[in-house]
Amino acid sequence: MSEFKKIDTEEKKLKMADARKMSDADQAGAVSELLSGKKARGNTIMTPIANNKKKKFPIVVDVIVGIAMLAIVAGLLVGAYLLFTHYSNDYEGVGVEYKIVCAGEDLASFATINNGDLYCDVEGNTLYFGKVKSITQEESGGLKMFVLQVAVDGVKYKDGEGYYISSEKLAVGAYFTFRCGEKEIAGTVVELEKSNKGGK
Repeated sequence: MSEFKKIDTEEKKLKMADARKMSDADQAGAVSELLSGKKARGNTIMTPIANNKKKKFPIVVDVIVGIAMLAIVAGLLVGAYLLFTHYSNDYEGVGVEYKIVCAGEDLASFATINNGDLYCDVEGNTLYFGKVKSITQEESGGLKMFVLQVAVDGVKYKDGEGYYISSEKLAVGAYFTFRCGEKEIAGTVVELEKSNKGGK
């Protein structure tokens, strides 16, 4: 019985001696070998190396993408330039003289507006339509008509579109209701021409 105890204690001593001989690096290698199935020698731990090579596209694809990007940028620049020139430089300020025909009782009723300023109320805004330069009376078919000669500066003009006071088109045949002081005048534009004075 004592012999068995003696053998047991000797085996324990041998196992402890073997455990002491094993260094930390060997233990790490053994653990690594168990976990990954790779061999480890000394202080080196073998790990699998990932393939980090990126796939390269053919140079033709790069050239096509570059040309497409340049075309998009060029299109944006040309579009911005055309919009800017369309809305900025096409309108010019000019001076205009026009005649308005309106009905009335007698010339004396228009005397108060001679050299007066004409205004027109449009959608909550009051627009300046010029100064009355002269008033004449005419008769046609037994009806009395009064012709007001009006001059206004700073009218917007564009070729192909005509004359504008703010957003209101000033053209022959246009009908307006004007206000001059206390008096209201409804009339139609019958004549329109650019004046020599020019814009403001």
